[in-house]
Amino acid sequence: MGAIKKMKFNWKYATLNNAPIIVVFIAYFLLLQFGIDPLWLILVTVVVWVPWYMYINWKVYKYSPDKDSHEGHRNRASFLIGIIIVVAYVLIAFALKIQNNPLAWIVLIMLINFDRDGFSPYKEAK
Repeated sequence: MGAIKKMKFNWKYATLNNAPIIVVFIAYFLLLQFGIDPLWLILVTVVVWVPWYMYINWKVYKYSPDKDSHEGHRNRASFLIGIIIVVAYVLIAFALKIQNNPLAWIVLIMLINFDRDGFSPYKEAK
């Protein structure tokens, strides 16, 4: 049996891969606060996502290939942590009685995705 590797949260990988989601969520929240038609969120999403991925693909992944979203993989430990996190977040949603609020579910999905990416280790070199 091999040695058990210590799981650690990879903040850089999770933040880099989820930054557009976070920006679009903040934009959606601001659109709701100012009473602007949420249809504008489509424009905000395109304006955020396209330049972000163009920049990331041309600049970041070229010099730091370990940050590429295809370099992370899901092992058994990250799946187990992911299942525990999903169950915990759903129980929290029902405990706070926010299960009928779509914005709360968007936040929960965003947090689950962030956690899943953060606990995904890099692929082993072959």
